[in-house]
Amino acid sequence: MDWLLVSKLQLEECNMITEAGFFGIDLNCGKKLKTLSLVICFGVKHLNYAFPLESLVIRNCPGVGNVTIVVSCETNLVAVNLSGCVNITDKLAELHGGSLESLIIDGCRHVTDATFSSNFKLLLVT
Repeated sequence: MDWLLVSKLQLEECNMITEAGFFGIDLNCGKKLKTLSLVICFGVKHLNYAFPLESLVIRNCPGVGNVTIVVSCETNLVAVNLSGCVNITDKLAELHGGSLESLIIDGCRHVTDATFSSNFKLLLVT
């Protein structure tokens, strides 16, 4: 597989992936990566790389929190799904870069109405 051409990466139930694994992803395909999907990856806690993502899916990864999300997003992010990420809070509003069109936060029990301030006027939240 030519990692330099990978633009979409989906990892499911990869509980052993670490920061070193994400460093490898960044090093090998980070500049081309447009879609990153992490589903039921209990080991994921930090994602300290600024991938040029358009779509970010982090579902049912309980170790993921606000720092993880804010650090990994750039302004070209269009869609975010954080379903089941129970450590996400109202600091989520900081990830809005002006291009966000879709935000799914089902099961993010620490997110309140405060998140949906003037930053999200035109955003459809499902």
